[in-house]
This record gives sequence, C-alpha cells and structure tokens, in this order.
Amino acid sequence: MARQARRWTPDRLAKAIGVSRRILVEVEYGTTNPSVGTLRKTRRRPRSRPTGVGRNTPARAR
Repeated sequence: MARQARRWTPDRLAKAIGVSRRILVEVEYGTTNPSVGTLRKTRRRPRSRPTGVGRNTPARAR
C-alpha cells in the first residue's frame, strides 16, 4: 500500500486528505465502498509532507 510504503499511519493520512480514520481503514480493508467525495479526496496530494522535502536547503559545509 502506498500509505505503508511512505510509513504514514492511518491517522496521519486521514488528517492529510481530510477524511475520518474510520472511513480510511474501512476502505483499506474492503469493508465499505468509498463515496465519490472520498475518492476525490484521495486523489489530491496530502496537505502535509515530511520536514525539509521540497524546500531549498543550504549546501553542506565542506
């Protein structure tokens, strides 16, 4: 799963995409089908990212 490959907890992903943890877990386990609105939210990029990723950081001193 992409979430597990990124080492994100269900809580972190649910918060990042704007759905409840319960809905996320139920969809992952196949116990429910997601609504169209939930599917749209999962297609967006998460609102959070690991610290420092994509930012200009100074070069290391030699």
